Amino acid sequence: MLSAFSAVSLAALMSAPVWAAAFEDGLESYNSRRYHEAAVAFTKASIQEPGKQIYRYYLANCLVHLKKHDRAIDEYRAAYSIDPKSSYGDFSAQALHGYHKDLPGSPADSHEVGKAKSLIRAQTNTEKYKQTVLASRGELEVRAKVDAQIKAIDEQARADIQRLYDPLIFLPAPRANPLLAMPELLKEKEDQIKLAAKQEKDRLLKEADERSKPFHSWKKGRDAALDEVAANLESQIEQPVGPSGIKLQAKGTDLYVRYYGKALPNKLPEARSATARIVPEGSDFELPTPPPSEKAEPKVSSREVKARLLK
Repeated sequence: MLSAFSAVSLAALMSAPVWAAAFEDGLESYNSRRYHEAAVAFTKASIQEPGKQIYRYYLANCLVHLKKHDRAIDEYRAAYSIDPKSSYGDFSAQALHGYHKDLPGSPADSHEVGKAKSLIRAQTNTEKYKQTVLASRGELEVRAKVDAQIKAIDEQARADIQRLYDPLIFLPAPRANPLLAMPELLKEKEDQIKLAAKQEKDRLLKEADERSKPFHSWKKGRDAALDEVAANLESQIEQPVGPSGIKLQAKGTDLYVRYYGKALPNKLPEARSATARIVPEGSDFELPTPPPSEKAEPKVSSREVKARLLK
């Protein structure tokens, strides 16, 4: 489906200025057809500068190659909404027409709505990144422990096999090793040691997989919840909320800051990122954050709440 415009758009992207190292990495991966790596890089670039149309458009192209068409449509819509009149807006429009999807918004309000949706999606991706790092950290801890145990098992097995072939046996008293005269029995005992080591390693790996499942399930649940929140906020920008008929305003809208009311000139809050989180009381735990953009970013407000969980 991309064949009608991919050559033109790719040439334009190749000549466009590069604003972030993540975009450079993504472009290199894309040209090498490593679309998953490219998508990760362009997602990071979008987090750094969510208003960059080229990042959203190129991420959408990667998602098409990865056959993640629903997400690709979302990114094409976001890219189009940032600047419908630009070349990338035109490429995004062509992609949406190829998917038989209507263009988002009207010319009058598409810029503000697109900006708000881009901010919401950028925050969603940032939160997903944090959950990915936390889940990966837990899995790595499980794996590191198992790897150490497997290494010890292999070393013990090698030592036991080496003893089978020692020419002298010192217990209960020094004497020649009788197994050396029985090669078939010697091979049988060596195979028994290897089999026992393999069975123990398989058991540890199975246990590690079981202990890693909660991290996968937790991340999957968190991703689904974040997608639901983002989709709900986007729908509230397009449709009135409840019987009041009031829509969520595009300005001042993200995952944590929401504004309902009349669109009075110069009275709406500026759209910017905000973060709120709850951590256990007395905890020094810090959530990881993506690397900052090379360009100066608006200051992000942050609030941390120390709390006890009441059951």
